[in-house]
Amino acid sequence: MRHILLLAVLLPALAAAINAGATVSLSASCAGDAVSVRVNICNNYPSDLTGFVVIRQAVGTCDGPETLTPTPTPLPAPGNPYVSADWRRYDFSFTAPYTEMHYRYSVLFTDASGAARHYANGSFPTWDCQPVGSVVLACAEAVIMRGTFLPIAWSDDRVTIMLFPCQAGCWGTPGVTFEVPADHPLVTQNPGGTVDLYGSLVQNNCFGVSTAPYDVTRFEPAPGGSCGPLPEEKASFGSLKAMYR
Repeated sequence: MRHILLLAVLLPALAAAINAGATVSLSASCAGDAVSVRVNICNNYPSDLTGFVVIRQAVGTCDGPETLTPTPTPLPAPGNPYVSADWRRYDFSFTAPYTEMHYRYSVLFTDASGAARHYANGSFPTWDCQPVGSVVLACAEAVIMRGTFLPIAWSDDRVTIMLFPCQAGCWGTPGVTFEVPADHPLVTQNPGGTVDLYGSLVQNNCFGVSTAPYDVTRFEPAPGGSCGPLPEEKASFGSLKAMYR
């Protein structure tokens, strides 16, 4: 009888969890400084949420988010996130203020008064690919992470590096590890040096697919060895780096 009562309590909660599936997924692409953002939404949010706005935040600068669509877009009719026909697509076009900087694009939901509110994105069962609730994008090669590094393991011709993100840059990311060739400049520099990682954030969100967090194209010492935030002025990184040469 105790087991039956326990099931009677748990089943409604499990059903609610299943119904609270993922309801927003974003993707983005660049052509020059023109940014295309696609928002896919299935509305199973509380009834007091009526619309959404797209926001953008520069990565590594400590700047606050910028609302790109001040007038909220109305949410579609309620639907089931496990039914593809219940998802609605919205396409937006923006201009990147700075092509050589990563920006995080995401969605805030609004109520009838227009007040923006965060709301958790649900999830599909673990064997499914999960929708991406926000997307990080740069329109040219850009710094994806700045931090100090420490070689922690050697294996034949490869060395494992631990990177500790700079707190001053508001990166909000824990330490990460990655491998480099044994003759890579990072290995020969003094441990604890501050470096910039150029590349992109890996945004594969499928169960069972394990990848490094960054697709790194190159490493460079941070200008002046600083562990601070990225420059906020709208100048190219090339000109800024030239100042330190």
